[in-house]
Amino acid sequence: MSIINLSPDEKIEITLRKHYFVLLRNIFGLIILYIAPFIIYFYFFDNTIIAEFFYNKIYANQSISVTIFAISIWTLIIWVKLFAIWTDYYLDVWFITNKRIIDIEQKGFFRREISTFRMERIQDITIEIKGLLQTFLDFGDIHVQTAGESQEFIIRGIGHPKQIKEMIMRQSDIILESKK
Repeated sequence: MSIINLSPDEKIEITLRKHYFVLLRNIFGLIILYIAPFIIYFYFFDNTIIAEFFYNKIYANQSISVTIFAISIWTLIIWVKLFAIWTDYYLDVWFITNKRIIDIEQKGFFRREISTFRMERIQDITIEIKGLLQTFLDFGDIHVQTAGESQEFIIRGIGHPKQIKEMIMRQSDIILESKK
């Protein structure tokens, strides 16, 4: 079973995913979150554990066991969060076809939202590029104004937003010309 159903005369023009920097930014934050307790532990508590080891080997062994257990739990939590970030990054996808835009947004492990927007309903497209990194790495958000119930949808963190905007506008113009 396919996630999307295309009509017989519909074809996918391009498949879009978030820019790789969005993934790296989220993973970098997670790495900092993972390393911080180790830095705090070794900076504040390591000297007491070593001193206790020389004075009381039984207590030191218990303390080391608890520490290893805590590190294992912390590592497991970080790995699950890393997997969740990767899943969200990889499964958030946009398909631009010759007739519509299909937005598949993964929300957690077991929830997904699929929205479709017909090309002839597009009224306006705005690009939002914020900051120095987005400018140099050429990624940003695309806001698409549509006629209908959901009046705006946003493609966040997409690479080459100017080219994508032009492609969407070109497809929309082709559909509107064919309707005349």
